Amino acid sequence: MAIGEAEATAIIERHPQEIAQILEQFKGLMKIGEDGFLIVQAGDYYVQFMVLKGARNLIVDAVSNNYLPAKKQLGAEAGAALVGFGFESPKIDADNFTMPYVLTGGDDNFSYLAVLALAVLYDVYHVSEDAPLSFELDSA
Repeated sequence: MAIGEAEATAIIERHPQEIAQILEQFKGLMKIGEDGFLIVQAGDYYVQFMVLKGARNLIVDAVSNNYLPAKKQLGAEAGAALVGFGFESPKIDADNFTMPYVLTGGDDNFSYLAVLALAVLYDVYHVSEDAPLSFELDSA
């Protein structure tokens, strides 16, 4: 289950500034290209985008319990929500939730990924929608 159009529209309407910030960060990520990564973070929770070989393939990571403090651990419902968005559950203790993503061209890819980041942070991790976002943009 991907993010529905109504849910995506609601996120865009409620958070135009955050969407714009993330889209600006994606421009920097694509300039870095292969081996670049972008982390969108609010508190202990984050979504990471990594560019793979050829700069058309991404891996999207959503933080798992393997990297969260005891008081911030995810319940089964949160894990199921991430799987519902298309993430695969961690397979080993060092994994996050992961999702491969192929860029098909056009800015719609990045708009969807920006909405995905906010949906994960706000709807799955229940981060306050007033919490500031921070970004890390670099290469591996």
